[in-house]
Amino acid sequence: MARLLNPKSREKIIKNAIDIMHKEGYQALSMRKVALKSSMVVGNVYRYFPSKEALIEEIFKPVYDHLYLFLNMPFDVIKETHPTPKAVRLYVVTQSHLIASNIDQL
Repeated sequence: MARLLNPKSREKIIKNAIDIMHKEGYQALSMRKVALKSSMVVGNVYRYFPSKEALIEEIFKPVYDHLYLFLNMPFDVIKETHPTPKAVRLYVVTQSHLIASNIDQL
C-alpha cells in the first residue's frame, strides 16, 4: 500500500529550499541540500517534488498567481487598490510587455 505524503514534510521542504535560495542563490540550490536541511534522505524529497524545477515552480506559484491577477485587473481597480505611482507604472509596463510579446496574436 502506498504511503500518504505528509503535508508538514512538504512545507518543511519548501521552507528549507527558500532558505537555501535566500542565503546561497538559485544556482546553489540542490535537492541534496534541501534533503540535508530537512533531515531526510534525497529520495524522500523526490517523492514530494520530482525535480528541482518542480520545487521552484511550487515556491513561485503564489507569486505567479498574484502577478496574473494583478495583470488582469482593470486599470481603475489598480489605481484604487495600488494607488502609488510605482504600482501604476508596474501595471503599464507589464501590460506593454504583454502586448508586445503577443503582437502576432492580436
